[in-house]
Amino acid sequence: MTVGIGLIGCGQWGLNYLRAFSDLEGCQVVAACDVSPQRLREAERRSRDLRTTSDLGEIIGDPQIQAVVIATPATQHYPTVVAALEAGKDCLVEKPMTADVDEARRLRELAKRSGHLLMVGHVFRFNPAINFIQRLLAAGGLGEPTDVRLKLAIARRALARLPAGAAYVDVSVPERPVAGPDNPQLSSGG
Repeated sequence: MTVGIGLIGCGQWGLNYLRAFSDLEGCQVVAACDVSPQRLREAERRSRDLRTTSDLGEIIGDPQIQAVVIATPATQHYPTVVAALEAGKDCLVEKPMTADVDEARRLRELAKRSGHLLMVGHVFRFNPAINFIQRLLAAGGLGEPTDVRLKLAIARRALARLPAGAAYVDVSVPERPVAGPDNPQLSSGG
């Protein structure tokens, strides 16, 4: 069985989801929705058989679509997820889930009541390199970090060249402590 997916939002993250789902068996993005005609044209260019619309109702009401990916601005997540869940769709919503904690709780309860899936797209949550670094930090293998920075463009290029399971991390160690007796204004005490 192939799961029909509706893509709501065709900006950078929406187009990333379009690419990712095109590489997976068992699912197919059948339609995409965005308010921008330019973004819809780009989605069509990347997926020739894709049906596009600016009408959210066409996606939500389409019986060929069992699940939706919501990659809109965060302020639009709540009403869009509500509409999708109430229409009987499983939902993958890009982070943050909502712009308000109470809205996120209401979505969680709505998903439970509806019996449909609601998942937040935490991009690096299952990344092997990130998980390796988490384990290394937890085991004390890096000592006490004082500053960790990840530059995504650099990290993506570096990760692409590493063998599977390898990790890339750039941990900065300052020449002197950034907080403490030598620099009391930055210490945790104020």
